[in-house]
Amino acid sequence: MILEGLHEKEIFIDDFPFRIALNAEMNCAYPSHWHKAVEFIYSVKENAFVNINNIEYVLSKRDIVIVAPGAIHNFSVKDNVGIIFFIQFDLA
Repeated sequence: MILEGLHEKEIFIDDFPFRIALNAEMNCAYPSHWHKAVEFIYSVKENAFVNINNIEYVLSKRDIVIVAPGAIHNFSVKDNVGIIFFIQFDLA
């Protein structure tokens, strides 16, 4: 994750406007940030937490959250349980 202030930069590799990533790290936490990409967050297991524009969402298994471009958000996993997919794409 490359941050300039809260702006996440260089999300995509080789100018390919789509990225999918699986996060299964124990007790992971990503700091508050925003980006121009649309992001889908899919919870494979419970105990994932997403905060979007200061509203916290507790994700259950198979929940999906859509993060709009420019929305300030962060996420975390607690109790070594949560597993989440991040799917990001550039609308341009």
